Amino acid sequence: MSQTNEGAKLLKRLNRLAKDWPPGFWLFSAAGMLNLMQCGINGERVYLPGLAEDDYSSTEGGGAAPAYIVGTIKIPNEGGDW
Repeated sequence: MSQTNEGAKLLKRLNRLAKDWPPGFWLFSAAGMLNLMQCGINGERVYLPGLAEDDYSSTEGGGAAPAYIVGTIKIPNEGGDW
């Protein structure tokens, strides 16, 4: 697939945004919703606890902790893996 001029411009805009991205925030895609998340007090991504532990900074178990959602961004997306 060849890249369109519109796609190239959009990619450039997104890369400019990434260059100035504040360290206290990250993006999380879940069920087709792109969410702006705030990091925890130590700058970590906060997840729901796993089944075997109560460590809220662990990536085992649940997804991102909903209490840390700043808001949802209306950009079509998918959180699947390659």
